[in-house]
Amino acid sequence: MLKRLLLAASLWLSPPLVAQTVTNIAYLRTLVDGVTYAPTDTTNLYTAEGVVTTHTNLTTAGNALFYIQDNTAGISVFVGGGSTLRPNAGDRVRVTGPLGHFNGLLEFNLSAANTNHSVLTLSSNNPLPAPTPLEFNWQNDPALIEPYEGSYVAASNVFLDLSTPTFPTGGGNVTITNEAGETFVLRVDARTDINGQAKPTGAVTVLGVLGQFDSSSPFTTGYQLLPSRYADILSASKAPTVRFTNVLELIRLGDAPTNTFSEHALLPGEKLTMNVEVTDPEGREVTITALTNGLPAGARWTLGQTTGTNLSATFTFQAAAADAGIKYAVLLSAANSVATNDATWTVYVPTADEQKVTVSEFLANPATASTAPHFNPLRRVDPAPSPSSDDEYVEIANVSGSDLQLQNWTIADAVQVRHRFYDVFTLPASNSIVVYGGPLNGFAPTLDVPFIPASENAFGCGLNNTGGDSIMVGNAASNIVARVVHSDRNVSGSGSSTRFPDLNGAFVPQVWVSTNNVSPGGQYDCRLFSEPPAPLLSIGNVAVSLTTSNTANLNWTADTSRSYTVWQADRVTDRFAGRFYGLRFTNSAGLFIDAAASNAPMRFYFITAP
Repeated sequence: MLKRLLLAASLWLSPPLVAQTVTNIAYLRTLVDGVTYAPTDTTNLYTAEGVVTTHTNLTTAGNALFYIQDNTAGISVFVGGGSTLRPNAGDRVRVTGPLGHFNGLLEFNLSAANTNHSVLTLSSNNPLPAPTPLEFNWQNDPALIEPYEGSYVAASNVFLDLSTPTFPTGGGNVTITNEAGETFVLRVDARTDINGQAKPTGAVTVLGVLGQFDSSSPFTTGYQLLPSRYADILSASKAPTVRFTNVLELIRLGDAPTNTFSEHALLPGEKLTMNVEVTDPEGREVTITALTNGLPAGARWTLGQTTGTNLSATFTFQAAAADAGIKYAVLLSAANSVATNDATWTVYVPTADEQKVTVSEFLANPATASTAPHFNPLRRVDPAPSPSSDDEYVEIANVSGSDLQLQNWTIADAVQVRHRFYDVFTLPASNSIVVYGGPLNGFAPTLDVPFIPASENAFGCGLNNTGGDSIMVGNAASNIVARVVHSDRNVSGSGSSTRFPDLNGAFVPQVWVSTNNVSPGGQYDCRLFSEPPAPLLSIGNVAVSLTTSNTANLNWTADTSRSYTVWQADRVTDRFAGRFYGLRFTNSAGLFIDAAASNAPMRFYFITAP
């Protein structure tokens, strides 16, 4: 199920070939119901022009969300499928599309697949509008605050809640208080560079847009101040800024190989490399200190200069069997003349039993049409009342020889916990369980393995149909045991996503490697987890030819009833990775063309079929 309706396509950036009347944004903001504040016209197309007031994309990577403002008001612009649309702050754009809302936030609601919708950049490097001073008491009267929603505003001489020293990672809310003791919500979006940074002490000024997140009608609460970069929080007491990029070398694929997560789970043999950059918002001199107490032998900080205005450091950790069951805190202290930023990351090495637990399959995009081959995937006697959310599921496998008790374990996505095992629940040895979207009562699945509905099931399992999301399994001590980051490439509209060819393999759409659309409770070919993975048929007599453009062509005799996977490595000693899955042919002429072969001095291949 989607958290909002997304249509994946490339965005047409030219204006439609029809006459356009530019409407001021203040007028668009009047087209709402006076009680619910939901838009009254979501059909007609409107055109508005304004300057972009946000500095980063504020939604998932496959889509676009930014704010614009003219000389009358501001409004957000959402483009479903706008994965390449990234206007800069100061760009003047012309937007054409219908109105909509997302949890009370009035917005242009565009689809990249609709050629009548468009975003056209008219000019760049325009000054941002002067911010409107934000009055906290506006939130007590929707008639007062709604005209300012979407506008560029400033909260001056306010104080951050310092009960935690850093801003939340992965997005979250922080309370700010003004001199009168009134409070307001400062929203830290997960896509901004504010995540994990040190909170300034003392009075600050926050620049940002006025947003809203109210999940029920009437949409008259949930107003938020939304800065889009750390530099929008102005303070004389700002600590140094710490930014980092992680690179993972994985045995069990699934987590993002390159990411900015501050919490990790590593299996023995897996390696984390964290590249850190430290700067100061005001260009002051910074001193960094790596704290190594409590770190194991397989962990190491490497520092270049320890004092300067632009510093770098690298942390590496390769987990070992002796680390099992230990959670390590990784600390780097960065100090300037006024404040210190104690940046903290955590790495957990699961216990021996937890290492045998993995997310093995998930269904993010259930069928709603009864004629679809993966309709009613959980084999209920009566189909689920809301299949788009109820039929979502996450399969967790245990390939150890002992049962595992899951009480107080959790399953979360990038937004929130979606399921908590409040009571004793057993994940049997050499078996699996299925956590499904719902409903909480009735419409039970008919499966050969234990199952349970998601306890926090407002959005089922909360899996994005088009990817750009995470599935995280946490143990009773709130440590991440396993994380899977799924993208549009491994999410299928025709069935589930499954590991292939074994439980350390990458996730692929099940229909690429199997005749099954779904296999809840079993391996991709419906074998039990107590059975070994299905042997793969290795294809012999493969002819390889190199074209004049250095394209490698692989030819073999194909079976029209099979699907083929091409595996590739640049060195014969490297781990072979699936280069292409689900190759099928209408005749015996099997063919794979590697147009990227010219990028490497040598390539090694093998081809399999299940």
